[in-house]
Amino acid sequence: MTTEITNIAYNRAIDDENEFDEQKERHRLHELLRHNHAKSVYGSAASSISHSQSDHYSIPSVMTAKRADAAAELAVKEAHYQMLLEEERQKELIRELEEQQRKALKAQKRELERLQAEKEIRAARAKLESYNKETERENANYVKEERNVEAKSAPLTASPPPLVASPCHTGIPSFAQIFQDSIALNRLPVPEPYIFNGDPIQFIEWKSAFTSLIDQRVITPAEKLYYLKKYVGGPARQVLEGTFYRNDNEAYQDAWNRLNHRFGQPFAIQRAFREKLNSWPRISPKDAEGLRRFSDFLNACQDAMPHVKGLDILNACQENQKIVHKLPDWAALRWNRQVTKGLNENGEFPSFKEFARFTSTEAEIACNPITSFHALHPPDTSTEKGNLRDVKKNEASALNTQTVNEPPQVRTVES
Repeated sequence: MTTEITNIAYNRAIDDENEFDEQKERHRLHELLRHNHAKSVYGSAASSISHSQSDHYSIPSVMTAKRADAAAELAVKEAHYQMLLEEERQKELIRELEEQQRKALKAQKRELERLQAEKEIRAARAKLESYNKETERENANYVKEERNVEAKSAPLTASPPPLVASPCHTGIPSFAQIFQDSIALNRLPVPEPYIFNGDPIQFIEWKSAFTSLIDQRVITPAEKLYYLKKYVGGPARQVLEGTFYRNDNEAYQDAWNRLNHRFGQPFAIQRAFREKLNSWPRISPKDAEGLRRFSDFLNACQDAMPHVKGLDILNACQENQKIVHKLPDWAALRWNRQVTKGLNENGEFPSFKEFARFTSTEAEIACNPITSFHALHPPDTSTEKGNLRDVKKNEASALNTQTVNEPPQVRTVES
């Protein structure tokens, strides 16, 4: 028994490098009970041995728990360190991807600039080719005309010599003609849009002129913004305040969005038409030119009606009643006769188109330069001038009398 216990203790001493295993050691000690000579010794003291063994091994179990905690803490720190390394690798990968994306974006911008430059070169080349074709056509026409002139001026008996056109002979007149044509073109005034001051009625026309003359040119957005700033004024200029501090394409599009939103909406345009109709002064019975101007504006409303949403409200009888108040009494009486005739025939009120046609006809009749009332009874300019002089003379004399009589009145009051 002593030998066996000594062997177990020796084995445990040389096995100190491995971690202590309580279950394994218990199993090794229980193996001693299998021998016959050990049953009489350990049988009566089994409970005391087990109790003493539990007390004996309580201290190593505490150390084992501490070592387990230390190992767990080490494992957590190692895992945390591995996560830090992984995060650093991921950040480095993200930085590389961002750098690649920045380089790709920069390359795309350079490619866009190259395409724009190539587009301008192609436009210039096409323009040069067009001029070359025009020059060749003019040279051919000049040679043909010169041959015809020489053929007509040559004597009938002699055979005409072959015409050989030398470069010097045909080139100089052709270039002279081109130079003369270019001078003639330069003398013409340069077409340009008018200045838009914020009238919604004129917005569509001004926008078409600006688009065809400036917007379709191959120029930079900064130049387009410059021309846009040049050809707007008044309330339209106030709408665009702030966009002229930039010079990119987004600023140019933003400026047009503001103009379209403020002045290009159909509601704003039809409201401008209706406000101008409502504020139109009443036409006097003998004002033929005033009736013609009113007729021209009615025709403008009729032309804009298919393109401006909501302007067809002018077909309503209530709106027509407001417009008829602007006409002279004799014209309103004739329109009343036509309206009554239409209601009796088909039961419908005439449209705005019929009213505009009626007003145009009456204005043409009133402004007839031969048989109209204005032509048959022109105003006596000499009488009017004499009456004007008399009025001015009376006003001057009255003013003189008042000036002479005023000082004594003031002195009397002071005294």
